[in-house]
Amino acid sequence: MRAALVFTRNGGEQRFELSGNTVTLGRGAECELPLADERISTRHCRLTSRDDGWLLEDLKSTNRTFVNGEPITGELRRLRHGDIIRLGARDARLRARTPPDATSGRRPRRGSPR
Repeated sequence: MRAALVFTRNGGEQRFELSGNTVTLGRGAECELPLADERISTRHCRLTSRDDGWLLEDLKSTNRTFVNGEPITGELRRLRHGDIIRLGARDARLRARTPPDATSGRRPRRGSPR
């Protein structure tokens, strides 16, 4: 499933398209999404793409990872469009895009059965 993380700061937005099966976020240069914030761990959390959406895992970060204000505690957390992920002092909103319907090539309409 295609998605993006949108960070809002000082009235502006910074958008990061999520690509691949896994995306590691943190301060480390080896992370697919490096973030310069001293409150973010070197390897802070990992996003994993599945056919039915994205999962978030905290990688034993010092300051924890939060989704909609709730800390992630050792399990994978399924994300939904619009969820707010907090890393250190930064918030990002998940913008998920519904893949085209495989049978018609069109996006399913809201409320349509799959």
